[in-house]
Amino acid sequence: MFCGNCGSQNPDGAVICTVCGAPLTPEKPAKKAGFDLKSMDRNKLIGLGVIAAVVLVALILILVLVFSGRSAESALESYIKGVLTLDAEKMMDNVPDAQIKAYADEEDISKREAKEELTESLQKVLDMLEDNYDEVDPEEVGKVSVEIRDKDKWTGKDVREYNKNYEDNNDVEINIKEGMTVEIKITVKYDGEEYKYRISNIDVVKIGGSWYVDSLSIAEVYGGLNAELSN
Repeated sequence: MFCGNCGSQNPDGAVICTVCGAPLTPEKPAKKAGFDLKSMDRNKLIGLGVIAAVVLVALILILVLVFSGRSAESALESYIKGVLTLDAEKMMDNVPDAQIKAYADEEDISKREAKEELTESLQKVLDMLEDNYDEVDPEEVGKVSVEIRDKDKWTGKDVREYNKNYEDNNDVEINIKEGMTVEIKITVKYDGEEYKYRISNIDVVKIGGSWYVDSLSIAEVYGGLNAELSN
């Protein structure tokens, strides 16, 4: 042990320096690597806890989005936005693959060709809407939101009958898991203003983990906004 005052060497365990008489302080053991929670500042600990909580919530949201599929409301919103903006491709994104496959098999063409043909046919129908309703300018349509106000959930028997009828009529299995007939309130941002109207008797079905629009009158959707703009 060396004296911190004069630098002389002293025997281990000595209390005072044998040369100058200065008190001797035992050497402190070196700190182990790693972090010591007791020595960390309380605010830093709180900050780490907040960061960990934010990361956990983000992971949960990602898992929900990946595995829960599309809700009925989001399917309706996307489909209706496609109608109001006369965008057939957006509408086709909400058509189940089984329906496209059924058409492809019937026409003996590929699914890609089937989707292209169906999109082209749908676009012609949308163009007719634009000719029949003169109040709506598709370029002025902004955010579209849908709220389901009333729903009639299908029974197990209803679901089985739907699947059977679809297979009988189209020679393809669609295998829906759930279905319901709903009334919705549509809210549309148009030219900076907000318009609301309702449509009823809409069928939506769940295939896999996502919902799809099964039957919805596009004339009611487009004509409904046209009527609101006319008032």
